[in-house]
Amino acid sequence: YMGIDLMEVYERLDELDSENAESRAATILAGLGFDNEAQARPTKEYSGGWRMRIALAQALFMTPDLLLLDEPTNHLDVPALTWLEEFLASWEKTVIIVSHDRGFLNQTTSHTIFLHRKRLWYYGGNYDTFLRVRAEHRANQAVMAGVQERRVAQLKQFIARFGHGSKKMARQAQSRMKMLSKLQDEAVEVDYDDPYLQLNFPAAAPLPPPCIS
Repeated sequence: YMGIDLMEVYERLDELDSENAESRAATILAGLGFDNEAQARPTKEYSGGWRMRIALAQALFMTPDLLLLDEPTNHLDVPALTWLEEFLASWEKTVIIVSHDRGFLNQTTSHTIFLHRKRLWYYGGNYDTFLRVRAEHRANQAVMAGVQERRVAQLKQFIARFGHGSKKMARQAQSRMKMLSKLQDEAVEVDYDDPYLQLNFPAAAPLPPPCIS
């Protein structure tokens, strides 16, 4: 068992390029804004924002098969942000990024996963490409939905008019009912935006002195 454990350790060390580990760590830390003096300081001396940079450096150093980054641009200045964009652009493994920074997503991603109404939608391309393709997709959906709605209205009108007529027309109405049912089952699902909740707060009444406004 010890032999198996050692082999796993050696394999992991090889994956981490352990012979160059110190220089790799220094390069990552420098890219995130730590100069030589800062790299020698104990972690406890850093503020929360700089500790977040250290945590990010640790994640990048480990080179995992799947890297998950949640708002990685928080606490980064422009030089560190630019370095991170370039570093991730050359990342050879899978990285999933959650970020509000549109420019950062455009520079670092090749696919976009959109969570909407309890479903995941996959788009090829960066964030701007996702917005463009989604807009085109929604426009096409709206056109198809309009065509279906008009067809449904025509079928309902025919059924209401001839459903109780002669046997021939009644049979045709029955056929239209089947067509209507199938059409409703295959209705185009339009990708609507979630509704916004607007809150209006009335103006506060003047406060008596000695309150300061």
